[in-house]
Amino acid sequence: MCGQKGLWLSIVIVLAVWAEWGRMDEARAAGVGTTTASFLKVGIAAQAVGLGEAVTALTDGISFTGYNPSAVDLRSVQLAATHTALYEGVSLEDIALGIPFGKRWGMVMRVSGVLMNRTARTDVAGNDLGTYTSNAFSAGAGLYGSTEKWSFGIFGKSLQQKIDGYSASGFAADAGLQYRTPIRGMTLGVACLHLGKPVTFVQQADDLPRAVRAGIGYDNGFLKIGVDGVRYVDQPVFLCAGLELSLFGGLRLRAGYSDQSDLSSAFKAGIGFRFSALDLSYAYDPGVEMGASHRVTLTVR
Repeated sequence: MCGQKGLWLSIVIVLAVWAEWGRMDEARAAGVGTTTASFLKVGIAAQAVGLGEAVTALTDGISFTGYNPSAVDLRSVQLAATHTALYEGVSLEDIALGIPFGKRWGMVMRVSGVLMNRTARTDVAGNDLGTYTSNAFSAGAGLYGSTEKWSFGIFGKSLQQKIDGYSASGFAADAGLQYRTPIRGMTLGVACLHLGKPVTFVQQADDLPRAVRAGIGYDNGFLKIGVDGVRYVDQPVFLCAGLELSLFGGLRLRAGYSDQSDLSSAFKAGIGFRFSALDLSYAYDPGVEMGASHRVTLTVR
């Protein structure tokens, strides 16, 4: 009976969050501007991208906390570093540290940055005016906890963007829940991401790319499956799906689908190797307009 009540409660929470997001669509239709800090939409860990980012209801150490801050599974201190070669001259670097304070709760710290090579500057006539640089960073920390059936987490982060001599800063928060259903291995998850006030850049105030994610996951140790519905404040709803097979010798094969934008391919793939305390993962996105991207994540458990 308690399991059924928890299942219905989690469904109600998902529907309530989704309904609230409908109000965001109304605000956007009424004339709210485009969003800023778009780098927050870029997938981070190779484990997640290889699964099509359909990880709101799944856990894998601290790999999925950028999608749901309650998606934590730690038994010891864990450090994860990711290098992403996005498009020509653009890379994303990420370092995350998870520290458990017992079996039920702990904290996660993360620093991410999108870096670009120096870009040529020209006037309207095409004359060379030198070069400029641009980058964007996010740094923050959060807490997570769990009960027998529930996991929950919150995460706060500061944001910094710089383009040439202009800069902007802000603050955002993430919050998430996971519910372990009475069906063994099946979980439900919901998360609200990038919540915060509009950020002003060169006298223009724009909203953060606030998002809600809701998903269902299944993990029996050999097979991991995730299906998510995602809604950004400036985009219609899109779906993600992914699966992972754990084979002999710590080998993991991943495939995913995520029709988020025209800049990336809908289909992704990944592979992982686990050697005792080390986990090396790679994800490949063929790309569409901007070319392929490659992600490598090294995790020390």
